[in-house]
Amino acid sequence: ITEAFKLVHDGGFRHLPIVNEKREVESLLTVRDLLFYLSNQIVAELEHEQKK
Repeated sequence: ITEAFKLVHDGGFRHLPIVNEKREVESLLTVRDLLFYLSNQIVAELEHEQKK
C-alpha cells in the first residue's frame, strides 16, 4: 500500500487492479476508494476501542 501511495503522489497511476488467483484483472479500484475504505476502517476501530 505504501508503494501504491508513493506512485500516486508521484503521478504514477490512479487505479489499482483487482486480480483473481490466476492473476487476471477482474476490476479496477480507484485510489480514492481505497483511501476512503481504509480511513473508514481506522475510524471504526478507534471508535470500537473507545467504547471499551
